[in-house]
Amino acid sequence: MLSSEDLDALLQEMEPDIREADRALLSIVQLEKQGVTGAGRLEEYEPLLPRLSEVLKKHKEDVNRFEALEAKVLSMLERYGERVRIMSELFVQWSDAIQDIDGDITNLETEQNERQRLGLQ
Repeated sequence: MLSSEDLDALLQEMEPDIREADRALLSIVQLEKQGVTGAGRLEEYEPLLPRLSEVLKKHKEDVNRFEALEAKVLSMLERYGERVRIMSELFVQWSDAIQDIDGDITNLETEQNERQRLGLQ
């Protein structure tokens, strides 16, 4: 026999489980009231099996099409990413080339101005 303190401790430990069981029972009662449980009505569902089979087949086809489409989209995104990377590299190269050319032009202009100042041109 449990002491009063042990019984209180046990009940406190079990309280969440008891509350969960109570909620589950209420849900079951609600489902039964709505007629969702369908106990004893298997014969009503058996004629639907061919239709279920057809729906499952179409679902599998849809999943296969989705996976193929997903693969195509992924491939397109990978190609897009590669092209963006290439374009970025080209942009950096062009920017470097333009900066080099700009520096060369500045140097040539400076040399030309110096030659004109010295009267060599």
